Amino acid sequence: AKAQALGVAHNLKPLEQVLEGPMLQQWLTRAEDVKSHGWAWEYQLNSLSIDKVESLSESRAMVEATLTEVAILKDRARTEEDDRYE
Repeated sequence: AKAQALGVAHNLKPLEQVLEGPMLQQWLTRAEDVKSHGWAWEYQLNSLSIDKVESLSESRAMVEATLTEVAILKDRARTEEDDRYE
């Protein structure tokens, strides 16, 4: 969801399917900021572990997970090397 919202497509729908409340608003704001600057993030998942799953209802659950990733910021206006973090 994050890769789609902050990536080239700037597709916010997946965020709305996995987040809610203040966390959803925080990521929607970030995605709009990235889009308004003409940026896009590319992500590569290195590892993922599920730490906790709590059933909220038959169709909803809360999941706590730990992940590591590499992210590269693509800025079409810059000629320098792209920003990245791991």
